[in-house]
Order: sequence, then C-alpha cells, then structure tokens
Amino acid sequence: MALDRAVLGNLAQEQMGALEDKYGDDENVRLGAAIIVVEVITTVETDGQGNERIKSEVMTRANIGDPYRITGLMEQAKHGLMAADEL
Repeated sequence: MALDRAVLGNLAQEQMGALEDKYGDDENVRLGAAIIVVEVITTVETDGQGNERIKSEVMTRANIGDPYRITGLMEQAKHGLMAADEL
C-alpha cells in the first residue's frame, strides 16, 4: 500500500489556514522554524484471528539544523498541547 500523501498535505493546509486566520496580512510576521513529526505504522504480522501486530516509527524533518533549537521548540509545543483545551 502506498503512503497517503493527503494526510500531510491536508494537515499543512489546515495549519496555513490557521496561521492566516490569526496573523492575516500583518507585515511584521514571517514563518520561522517548521518541524514535521510523523508516526509511521507498519503491520508486522497478522495472526489467524485477524489481530495485527504492528510497529510504530517516528520520523521528523525540520528546516533548521540546530538540534537544540529543534528540541526546544518541540518542548514548547508539548507544553502548548498539554495546556490546550482542545486539539
């Protein structure tokens, strides 16, 4: 089965829409770092009863090269998610 590119594409489109809604045409705003975190789930085997054994792998991609900055931004994102009323 091929990977469904729409998963990432739709999420990126939703994020851009949210950014445009929040910041509009503000000339003083620009995008800085961008980090993508993706969980890839692979079916390893299926038993005789149809139960799947899966493995999960997390892959990341960022447009900045400093791993300390990346982990700091991910920590900020974690705190924001934990404090959010809804996702």
